[in-house]
Amino acid sequence: MAGPLAPTRIELLRNAPWEIVAYDVSLPGGITSAHVRAERVLAGTWVDLHLSTTSTRPAATLRAELPAALAGVEVAEK
Repeated sequence: MAGPLAPTRIELLRNAPWEIVAYDVSLPGGITSAHVRAERVLAGTWVDLHLSTTSTRPAATLRAELPAALAGVEVAEK
């Protein structure tokens, strides 16, 4: 993807049991939108989760908050 809304700082991470793609998007006015796409398989079902936050705070701060939020997500089999 190219252009002004192209993702930057793309990272592949693992935070068991999640496989994660983290990236940022720079927006006008010094705003950063940080994103995490997290995936896993549980009981034969693919779970895909997208977390994001947008702020004028430092990109590193935003990026650190998302895996912390993901750590609090619980997926349970019915």
